[in-house]
Amino acid sequence: MAAEARAPRGETLGLEITFAPLTSASGEIDRIIGLYQPTTPVASLLGQPIKVLIVRGVTTARPGEGELPRLRLAAIDGRQIA
Repeated sequence: MAAEARAPRGETLGLEITFAPLTSASGEIDRIIGLYQPTTPVASLLGQPIKVLIVRGVTTARPGEGELPRLRLAAIDGRQIA
């Protein structure tokens, strides 16, 4: 997701946000983790908190035909542990 964060005085910060589903040991999707990164300098906020988040666009992962997107957060010897 592409977004814009806005401080109370109008300063803005560009963001990219990813939402990733997490599966339990049973294979059921039961949680979602959100990760974000600024795409413009954080200093532009001048130390102010973010008060407004504006969504500028949303795209989805494009897995291969018949595949589900998979995100491996941690693995040991090919065995997923988180």
